[in-house]
Amino acid sequence: MTSKMMEIGIIALIIVYSLLVLANVILDDSCGENSSGVQNALNALKYTELVILVVFALEIILKCYAFGIKEYFKDCWYIIDALIIVATFALVIIDLMVEDGDLATFSRIRGI
Repeated sequence: MTSKMMEIGIIALIIVYSLLVLANVILDDSCGENSSGVQNALNALKYTELVILVVFALEIILKCYAFGIKEYFKDCWYIIDALIIVATFALVIIDLMVEDGDLATFSRIRGI
């Protein structure tokens, strides 16, 4: 139902996003938050994650427009995809807004 180039692009973006989340978790665990350079790198990774999530959200919006909302949400995989994107979006935003270590650690769930 979708173009092959679009599918390949989204899969490549998923791989890049997964590597970003992995880099974020490794950098956060190994270096801590003592260095301002490390903190700046972590913030840059988080904002990059946010940009990629916007692209994923646009994909969902475009598919809803192309297929129709009712038709889009008839497919269980699309529902799961939308829920994961919305939940991850919320966790990244919480992680960017919260300085408290406990809630920042909680937001690492997005790496799962």
